[in-house]
Amino acid sequence: MVYVDPYKLSSRQLSLMDVVRAVNNANLILPAGDVKIGPYDYFVYSNSLVDNMKELGEVPLKSTDIPG
Repeated sequence: MVYVDPYKLSSRQLSLMDVVRAVNNANLILPAGDVKIGPYDYFVYSNSLVDNMKELGEVPLKSTDIPG
């Protein structure tokens, strides 16, 4: 679970859905293929789940093009 401060989101021009998308995109288990060992066929997954809160704090929420 992620708790957010709505005032801090608003001050950074972010929405709650920006947070939801960022967490969902950074927290994936994707199939990477399969391995055949003898008569068995195993699916292999690539785990990119966030291991700790520090990593979750480093997930970018949104990127925009800022004219400079």
